Amino acid sequence: MSNFPVAGFRFDAVKHMSRDFLHDFVKHIREEARKLRKERGIEAADESQGPIAFSVGEFWKDSLDSCLKYLTNFGDEQFSLFDAPLHYNFKEAGDAAENYDLPLESTVPAQFKPLAYALILMRLDGYPCVFLGDLDGCNTTGIDNGEGKAEPMADLDKFVKARKYYAYGEQRDVWDHPNCIAWVRTGSKTDDNDAGYDASATIICNGTEQGSKPVEVGKRYAGQNFVDVIGSFQGEQKVNDDGWVEVHCHPRSASIWVPENSKHRQFF
Repeated sequence: MSNFPVAGFRFDAVKHMSRDFLHDFVKHIREEARKLRKERGIEAADESQGPIAFSVGEFWKDSLDSCLKYLTNFGDEQFSLFDAPLHYNFKEAGDAAENYDLPLESTVPAQFKPLAYALILMRLDGYPCVFLGDLDGCNTTGIDNGEGKAEPMADLDKFVKARKYYAYGEQRDVWDHPNCIAWVRTGSKTDDNDAGYDASATIICNGTEQGSKPVEVGKRYAGQNFVDVIGSFQGEQKVNDDGWVEVHCHPRSASIWVPENSKHRQFF
């Protein structure tokens, strides 16, 4: 901690490590980090949203109860786990939507990844993680005795930018259909401050038909057009006087609708 600007730790295969050791290690690191800041005359870190030196572990088990039990027994220090049960939920949903054989590795079908990343990146809770291989592609030599490269996911960079510019404010869920759901992030703009971030409406569909949802984005957007910032669904939808707009997505797809005149669209 004295020599490197470490912001946090990712621990591999924590179910094969001593939980007491991990707890003591994380606690010691945080104590040292706080002490170093004080010695160097740096203002104490704001830990209201989480402690200094965020720590996460890989506990690969398809059981939410097992993950929660591990965290409950970890002790008084913050520690998070990668959401392995969520990964398996994505895999099962992808299997149902695509209905074809998968390799032995626990993979999510390529056609389902936009839906998965929409959930990972645009939801309020959790710490979103992006697989670098999905962003840049990865070498698949040796998998199933094959050679080559897995191509990056199309438009993943746009989903990441959508997280940066359109994932703020309260979350309103519209989960009223088994194959098509939507949610709104209300943004950070207020009547007194127009300099924040705009609202967005994310819609995903794992069925075989086009999906649509009426969602409430707020009266401040009345009369404005919303467009899919990912570019998957073409056209615009106008917000009515009550602040509602109907958003759409293609079958087995995801779309993120934002104000057409939003200043942050220039980054897409």
